[in-house]
Amino acid sequence: MPERSAPHKREVVKPLSWLDPRVLPFVVFAVVQGTAGAIPIQTIAFIIRDTLHSSTTDTQQLTGVALMCSAIASLFAQFVLVQRFKLRTRFLIYAGIIIALISNIMIILVVVAPNYGLIAFALVLSGLGFGMLRPAFAAASSLAVSPDEQGAVAGITGGAGASGFIFAPLIGNALYSLNPALPFILGTVLMMGLLAYMLTSKSLKDAIMRDNQDVAPPGPPA
Repeated sequence: MPERSAPHKREVVKPLSWLDPRVLPFVVFAVVQGTAGAIPIQTIAFIIRDTLHSSTTDTQQLTGVALMCSAIASLFAQFVLVQRFKLRTRFLIYAGIIIALISNIMIILVVVAPNYGLIAFALVLSGLGFGMLRPAFAAASSLAVSPDEQGAVAGITGGAGASGFIFAPLIGNALYSLNPALPFILGTVLMMGLLAYMLTSKSLKDAIMRDNQDVAPPGPPA
């Protein structure tokens, strides 16, 4: 996200804990969005092979193209939508969640009616949605703490989000073995849960409002 204030050098007296009430809601959000974002990446090759009945070589090529399109969409979101249009955190988070939710629904439809174009487009939407969501979420978490704690909260939430690449293969592949649609049904449920969490969590809503109103973040609890 574009920097809205000048950098300040401060000394951190007390290390920031992920159990801090200002940070914990963002840790939960990061783990859920990280898992939901990793599921399509981990399972899309299986979807292509099993729904299109393609050979191993064709599956590798088709998967590579779909993932490349997803990566390009993610870069477009981060370097064009976020950087150039100066969109606010609130819009980026809600739009990112909804777009990623739609991408999961589209892949569920692919299981019923196989179509490579739909798979590729769903991956584009996934890259676009999470490309909007992740930087906006990082900005929101930084606004929940004092300026001298922003580096610490970035490390905590970044690590929490990366844990999705640990959980997604374990959960997604197990569900896929039962039914190819189940990982993406889970992804849909997770994104709906994040949307509900955004609407009900006071910490998340307060951080977004600070960005919208340019209000100073709170200091550490006494």
